[in-house]
Amino acid sequence: MDRSTSLAGAAVNLLPFWRVAGSLVRARGPARIAGGQRRGTDAAALDAAGASLGSIGLAAFGLSVWLLAPSLLMISLALGSVAWLLVSVSLWRLRRELRIVRR
Repeated sequence: MDRSTSLAGAAVNLLPFWRVAGSLVRARGPARIAGGQRRGTDAAALDAAGASLGSIGLAAFGLSVWLLAPSLLMISLALGSVAWLLVSVSLWRLRRELRIVRR
């Protein structure tokens, strides 16, 4: 199997994640009170930030599994999950420390 086939397979397998993320944003619905435009915008920004940081964590998972799978099949999945968790949580905390608050 060449790399182009494996990359195409990975792209097809990631499509359901995008559908779930979109449905989570739609499930929260519009703001219910007047003046909720700002709150809705902030909620959408928070969702987008979480999705982007989670996708970087997902890339760490994919890279670790791709590198370790030929030698350590089942262990690579566990290590990939740990890598995903560590990268995502670390980036989220870094984002919270470095954010600039606009008011």
